[in-house]
Amino acid sequence: MLNNDKVKRTMLIVFGFMAFFASLIQNIYIPIIPQLQSDFNVSLLWVNTTVGGFIFTVAIMQIILGKYIDSKNPKSMLLIAIGITLLGSIACTMTNTFIVFAIFRLLQAIGCGMIPLIVITLLADLSSDDNRSSMMSNYQIILSCAPALAPILGGLIGNDYGYKGIFLVLSAVSIILLIVTIFIKIPEVNKYNKPKNSVKYVSFFKSKSYNIMISFGFLIFFTYFALLVYLPILLTRIYNISTALTGFLFLPITVSIILGSFTYKKLAKNVSNTVVFKLTMIIFPILLILFSILNQTNIYILSINIFLIGLIVGIIPALISTNLSSEFPSKKGAALGAFNFIRYIGMAFGSITVGLFNIYNVSILFVAIAILLLILASVYFLSKRQHKLITNKAYNS
Repeated sequence: MLNNDKVKRTMLIVFGFMAFFASLIQNIYIPIIPQLQSDFNVSLLWVNTTVGGFIFTVAIMQIILGKYIDSKNPKSMLLIAIGITLLGSIACTMTNTFIVFAIFRLLQAIGCGMIPLIVITLLADLSSDDNRSSMMSNYQIILSCAPALAPILGGLIGNDYGYKGIFLVLSAVSIILLIVTIFIKIPEVNKYNKPKNSVKYVSFFKSKSYNIMISFGFLIFFTYFALLVYLPILLTRIYNISTALTGFLFLPITVSIILGSFTYKKLAKNVSNTVVFKLTMIIFPILLILFSILNQTNIYILSINIFLIGLIVGIIPALISTNLSSEFPSKKGAALGAFNFIRYIGMAFGSITVGLFNIYNVSILFVAIAILLLILASVYFLSKRQHKLITNKAYNS
């Protein structure tokens, strides 16, 4: 284990930016979804499918890479991941055909799926039990900046230069990151404690707490991406807002995600993860029901509502990542990979499913999610109560 705090901070910044960039790629063209529909002359469902397909590919990479990441060389994996991302970005810049665009967007997703898992596994290895929650919070703060900046950059670049301008910028940044990765020294940590064989994912699902956490993560990120895909349509068609301004109106939810990561960092010092988890399970579905009722009422009410939703979304990744890293210390890469797979699947289905609803009845979807979250919360609280009763009975006897 490395004890040099300066080295850890440097690694956090470098690796955090790499994950930040992968997240930026994931979200950057969401504000120009209506424009993409027009440019390629395809249905809105097909454009939304490229968003969902991208996330689904990222999810698959968590499972494929998660089985082996604890025993592979991280620098080699990062070079491969950034190289794939660069190739996909260049191809998307050059094409005028939707099929070609969609195929290379999926190729790009392979690289983007590798980078965050490599990074978070390295950071988990660099941290100890005492500072892991702080490290994960700092990582999530950096990562959360991407959803905040991506809609703004996507809206500004896309408004003037279209999707080709967006992917040209992504290509340039990919080249810079490739060069940096070639020359940077990435430490070998826990070299002799890493498993030699691949991990069996079924072992994680024997844990009741693991099942509840990943189910909650799935529903949270299903909702988050359904909102991201729904917002540009809502803002342009109901509130008559321009593409460039739409990117800025993503700020309430994206800035609050960053604040959510900060909030968890502060809470983790004084409040147990169990209490934080319980609070989020209660508050989030209430906010979602309010969004379902009020989203087409007033732009200011909409902004406040999605700000509060983003606050909860910002807390969840660091909270669950910390719990999983502590519960499965020797298999943290695989455990985090399985969690990422589940939540990315949620993102994929969320972005695709919302496209199946008419803009005027999409609230039905969000109410249904809120009901599922309340059911999951009830199961969680009942299981905790049952565990407490069994423990007390054993103690008294």
